[in-house]
Amino acid sequence: MKYVRWYDEDPYLSPVMKILEKLPTEIQDSVAQDLVQIIMCYHNNLNDTKIEYLNKNILPSYRRWYDVNPNLHSSIELLKATDEKTKKEICESVLEFLFQIMVQEKMIDE
Repeated sequence: MKYVRWYDEDPYLSPVMKILEKLPTEIQDSVAQDLVQIIMCYHNNLNDTKIEYLNKNILPSYRRWYDVNPNLHSSIELLKATDEKTKKEICESVLEFLFQIMVQEKMIDE
């Protein structure tokens, strides 16, 4: 039986998560901070609701690779709760951003 994580079957989020997981911690943190700001911009009129959602979803223990970093956990939780259309747009932007970071850090060739 193949193990499937909650985001593995999401066509938008899966590639973002696969790349994020392999990045160094300091880059993950930077991306997470940018991701929170991007999500909040998309939900400008719902920021209080999103912050309340995050407060209710703080984990007492860390089970997943991204839970160890509070910024990354918050950004993933916000993205998880985003509607499909917005999630697609955000993930496309993040993939472009991740590509630029990986080229800049010489992790891949242009």
